[in-house]
Amino acid sequence: MWSRLDPKQLEEVKEILVLLKPEAVQSLVPMLLQVSSTPQQMLMNVITSLAARDLGPLEYMLHHSEENLLQKLIQVLGHLEGERPTQILFGKLKHPSERIREEAVRALLIQEPWFPDKLFPLIEDESEYVRSVALRYLERYRNEEVENLLLDYLDRKKNGLSDEKHTLACFRTLGRCGTTWSIPFLRKVLFHRAWISTPRGETRRLGAAIALYELGTDEAQQVLEEAAESPRPAVRQAALNSISDVD
Repeated sequence: MWSRLDPKQLEEVKEILVLLKPEAVQSLVPMLLQVSSTPQQMLMNVITSLAARDLGPLEYMLHHSEENLLQKLIQVLGHLEGERPTQILFGKLKHPSERIREEAVRALLIQEPWFPDKLFPLIEDESEYVRSVALRYLERYRNEEVENLLLDYLDRKKNGLSDEKHTLACFRTLGRCGTTWSIPFLRKVLFHRAWISTPRGETRRLGAAIALYELGTDEAQQVLEEAAESPRPAVRQAALNSISDVD
């Protein structure tokens, strides 16, 4: 019947459905997989309204649903306020399914909670999407907690990060969330001397230059200017490339 309902009829159906008991979500949620976008949005609004009155029925479904249905349930959680929906979403960040973890991250971004310590481990997730979203989340604010987490991570992984894109993204995030406290570390990486140059080492060097550029302080700019005038070509190139890479 859904495809035959016009907007006025859909609104009338919505007025009836919101009067149901919260247990009705167990019948309504599966319908989300069977309808087109317009009635689906109406159904989503109804389910969210019922779940806001009592989360229990929806939470039960979270433990007894297949992956396709679980994705819809997580979408509903993203529109619910309160501590419990957020706790459930954080729990789903450890789900074995990449699709579920991605959906949980999207839902959390709608809620906008600020728990950097809980999301930080996601920068090593198998999903590139989850990694990138986690880093964007961490760079929202200049924050000493996130700065210290990233400094420790980049220091520990100096010989272990082989993914160039991920390495540069981590340094870029450090520049966007960090403070002048990061400058000594970034300077050390930028001017690092090695007996043998390696692609991994040069990626870190460029990452340090990008982070300094993103910091945007006078002190960070002075380090980049010094690097741009260095007699060492690799250091000069990293300083110059940092601008083009960010732009």
